[in-house]
Amino acid sequence: MSDTGSSTTEWIGTNGGEWNDPDNWTNGLPTSGITAIINSNTPLSINLDGNTYSSGDLAVMGGSSVTLIDGTLNMSKETVTVAQDTTLALDNATVDTSWDVHDLNGTGAVTGGTILISNNSSLICNYTTSNISFSGPGNEIYQHFSGYVIPQITNLSPDDRLRFASDDWNGCSWGENSNGTFTLYGAHNNVLVSSITMAPGVTPGDFRWDYMDAGLICFLPGSMIRTMSGDIAVEDLAIGDQVTVVGQDRQTSTIKWIGKSRATAKVGMPLDMSDYPVRILANAIADGVPYKDMLITPEHCLFFEGKFIPARMLVNGATIFFDTSIKEYDYYHVETERHSVIIADGMTTESYLDTGNRKMFTSIGDEGEPTSWEEGAFAPPGTSPDFVRPIYQAIFARKNSLNIVSNSSVTNNQANLNHSDLRLILDNGKVIRPVRKVGNRVHFLLPEDVRNAKIASNASRPSDTIGPFYDDRRYMGVSVGSIHIVSANKLTPVTSHLQQENLSGWHCLDGTQSRCTNGYAHLPLPQNDTMTGKILSLEITSSGTQSIAA
Repeated sequence: MSDTGSSTTEWIGTNGGEWNDPDNWTNGLPTSGITAIINSNTPLSINLDGNTYSSGDLAVMGGSSVTLIDGTLNMSKETVTVAQDTTLALDNATVDTSWDVHDLNGTGAVTGGTILISNNSSLICNYTTSNISFSGPGNEIYQHFSGYVIPQITNLSPDDRLRFASDDWNGCSWGENSNGTFTLYGAHNNVLVSSITMAPGVTPGDFRWDYMDAGLICFLPGSMIRTMSGDIAVEDLAIGDQVTVVGQDRQTSTIKWIGKSRATAKVGMPLDMSDYPVRILANAIADGVPYKDMLITPEHCLFFEGKFIPARMLVNGATIFFDTSIKEYDYYHVETERHSVIIADGMTTESYLDTGNRKMFTSIGDEGEPTSWEEGAFAPPGTSPDFVRPIYQAIFARKNSLNIVSNSSVTNNQANLNHSDLRLILDNGKVIRPVRKVGNRVHFLLPEDVRNAKIASNASRPSDTIGPFYDDRRYMGVSVGSIHIVSANKLTPVTSHLQQENLSGWHCLDGTQSRCTNGYAHLPLPQNDTMTGKILSLEITSSGTQSIAA
């Protein structure tokens, strides 16, 4: 049917119909800004035909299941809402609602019901409160925001891939529950998933959790790998070739495995999380290092002073930058007899370390058992600011001698209270602005019968505002100290944000009398309907990355 300008459009097509057929919708295609409604009380499949479509919000209801087949829905800033008794199934399909937290006109959330992820499918979102079920090989869920808990995952196997905010990866752990399920904890003992039911025969010991594996770690075609026969393009290497290694008890190591796959950049994501390759200009590190432009993936590590540094931590916008002109590319990795420092384009870098992602590649050669970064790496990662910053600064200083002009600058653009755009968002979507600011306290006038609110603000990442050498990619909103509700002569303290460990939108408790949001934090309010003319008073101790020591 034709588009009548409505803000919603409802599926009226038959089972197996095509998403991109306007006649299958009451008011035309659900493009950006148009909410798609799928209401079916019988199982329904919708074919995406291998294509990528942009859409507004998606509401799935009817008490049955709706399956999206073979394609991608990009829903930046939008929300997927699944009714409690309904299933949204992905079959070789991707739904991506992720977005940049600086713009809070949407949530990028997936809520309610059950999401069935099957047959090489992906759910990419800022956060989800849906129950997740996996089926078939090669599935993935990627939750970008810290401070949110996935309630339930079922049928998890080592073929599936869980990815969380970068700060959550550095030290995951399992906890067994009394009913035989497991809880997954993040780096700060924060709950990532409340309840996980393993696939038959699978135990936690079958998984590898490695924050160094949170992204692609590979060479692009044309990377010249040093061997006993000279420098050879990575795509021309063969099993059994002898590559030059550095810092070991021998000068060469034999290639035992070569992997190849293909990447597509995620347009609209922060560059360090978008899978654009990093270009290191010739002579950026030193004269002749690298001896030509080097193209590697952001998480691929370079070797400096006995440690490995991910390339993304050295991006300076001048001699090292994300090459956004390359949106799709093949990538390779080379495994030696043991994890090694090898030489690519004249630069010391790493060989492949299998931490459980070998299935991502089409490969040849012997496949060994996966290991961990701690157990199998030749050298430790060097990601502390004290280690990386001097190296970063020395590389950046070389740009003048190379007559390079910055493509972009890394500045200390820290937020402050006057520019934080602090506001409340109620459950009905109403936005409440401050009525008064006194010192570091901000006051909001609350309507009656408000039970919950979101503390919304601009947010920034230390890796952006301090510099990429600061390996903290959490979004930091405002740090909130004491909270009070003032009504007539009564002062009611609100302490949930300082007591509830896993409160959505808040970073981990740190033992202080304040806690930082991620820019969109849930605040439960005391229930006292007798109070009228209520004022919510927030103590804002800092905003943006001011609470992070540079």
